Amino acid sequence: MPEHLNKKEYNTWIASTLKANPSLIRDWRWRLTHFYHIVTKEGEKVLFFPNRAQQEFLEELETYDRFVILKSRQLGFSTLVAILFLDKIIWEDNKDAGFIAHTKDAAADIFDKKVMYAIQNLPDCIKALVN
Repeated sequence: MPEHLNKKEYNTWIASTLKANPSLIRDWRWRLTHFYHIVTKEGEKVLFFPNRAQQEFLEELETYDRFVILKSRQLGFSTLVAILFLDKIIWEDNKDAGFIAHTKDAAADIFDKKVMYAIQNLPDCIKALVN
């Protein structure tokens, strides 16, 4: 999807793409990079696209049943996990998730800045499905 599309064009593009190929909605990897917006370090709204470290993690995701991610700064794993959990909660039955951080306020901040932002910026046709 071209990054230069405005919100209306983006919504139209998503709807027409899914209409032409409905099986895409079942592909969690496709959903991650086409449904969820994040805010970059520079404050820019962009579609989520995994960086190199996140891509390596995602490649191993289906191999193991649990992970321990040692916290390294600025690799985007809080964002990745927030988007992954949100996607699972929306698209899979009987799923829930939570965040643990060093303070309650920090956990709430992650939720607001990552999860709620992604929900608020879902394509209109997807918002209609999940509301």
